[in-house]
Amino acid sequence: MSTDADPGCRVFVGNISNVVSKQDLRVTFEKYGNVDEVFVSEGFGFITYDRPNGAEAACKDLDGSLYAGEYLRVEISRGRGRGRGGPPSGPSRGYGGSRGGGRGGSRD
Repeated sequence: MSTDADPGCRVFVGNISNVVSKQDLRVTFEKYGNVDEVFVSEGFGFITYDRPNGAEAACKDLDGSLYAGEYLRVEISRGRGRGRGGPPSGPSRGYGGSRGGGRGGSRD
């Protein structure tokens, strides 16, 4: 999947039915503008437009719509990549906290 699209040109599509093909999505989303790329995985995908106005129109029109038996979630991608890397979102380990052996304790 390309990562060099202009901001606002990539659309996240969630809750895609498993009967929907890449070509099905391309045909549907091309109604809103020139589609450069379509990526589909299990239950989600990304549509990349050549211009932000196509992406915005698709989001406005298709978000929450019933498509192949599922209600789609369609929004401008926030560009967080594949969700890996970066700091953990839960409680951190190894930062702060006490495991003994710190200053101020007595050593006999």
